[in-house]
Amino acid sequence: MTVKIDEDLSGLLKPLLNAAGYVALTVNDQGWTGAPDHVLFPLVQMESECLITADAGFADIRAYPPGTHCGILLLQSVDQTIRSWKSLLWNVLQRHNLADHVGHVMIASESGIVIRIA
Repeated sequence: MTVKIDEDLSGLLKPLLNAAGYVALTVNDQGWTGAPDHVLFPLVQMESECLITADAGFADIRAYPPGTHCGILLLQSVDQTIRSWKSLLWNVLQRHNLADHVGHVMIASESGIVIRIA
């Protein structure tokens, strides 16, 4: 499965995703840096990719209803550091196969993982 890492997260998450068997690309790799969400999201969906982001706007199920996209994983960290994002991502990857969550909005935080499904 291919995943896209949003520009608000570091490309340093790529090795963790690759080690878990995912093909990870960043928004920066694609040359989409600076694209607004309403432009970026359709581009990611055209490539049938799960978006991994720290942008809380992507958790709005009115704008991104479960079942209408290839999946969103929001890493919601209090301190917003690469260390905390890696920890949250590691926790998700230990418990879930992202391919099983196509169409879902997953929100990972220090208090746990919430999955919104259609």
